[in-house]
Amino acid sequence: LRHARSRFRRAVLLQVRRGAAWGWAGLGDGLAAPAVRRMKLGLGQPGVLDTVVRTRAHFLGPLGKTEANVRLLKQLGGGVPKSAILLPILAQGRVVNVLYADMGRGEQVDPAAVGDLLILATRIAQSWDRLLSRVG
Repeated sequence: LRHARSRFRRAVLLQVRRGAAWGWAGLGDGLAAPAVRRMKLGLGQPGVLDTVVRTRAHFLGPLGKTEANVRLLKQLGGGVPKSAILLPILAQGRVVNVLYADMGRGEQVDPAAVGDLLILATRIAQSWDRLLSRVG
């Protein structure tokens, strides 16, 4: 999360469980830890978060004006970025976390900063798999 924050103005790690994405931790402009932990975004409605979880693929681009996306941005403290990046983090083939990052209101994500995050998300997924193989 600190690495993502070093490249983006806002970075939030969401935990995916029971048909929803729950705030776990966040850093950056307008993000207070208690507010992030109160985040709960239902899945199953048209929106970028649902798409990332359902397809297990990253998203880079502008957020469409859907009810779910508007709720996501409100819970992030408001402000519509020109683009955002969302990365699924998988454990044993299932999305367990989503990393969201943007450059803040009216700003666009720098594609050059995305490569590191893709590598990081892959390494986190590998760590989850190693941990779960030891437990289970």
